[in-house]
Amino acid sequence: QDIVEYTRSPGVYYSKVLRQALEQTPVDYVTLIRTIVGHQEKDLCEIGLEYSKIYDETLDQTIKARVDVMEIKRLFILIITHGHDIMANDIDQVLFD
Repeated sequence: QDIVEYTRSPGVYYSKVLRQALEQTPVDYVTLIRTIVGHQEKDLCEIGLEYSKIYDETLDQTIKARVDVMEIKRLFILIITHGHDIMANDIDQVLFD
């Protein structure tokens, strides 16, 4: 099943993988890190687009809402926003369009 879904749309497949990792208690950080760090910028853009289509929120909004460790949030947002660094105390003020 996973192979078929991946073949049809890798972006949709990885969106679902990320969502499952974020919904686990505790959050599956290993899967999050492997999935996000293991993809190129263009792949992350496609994954992010598919994620927002499926779940009606952006991937960075979900990460901000579900990941409690501030440094991990900052790392993920830094990766997703293509290197736009933000300070830990500014993380709640950042808006992504």
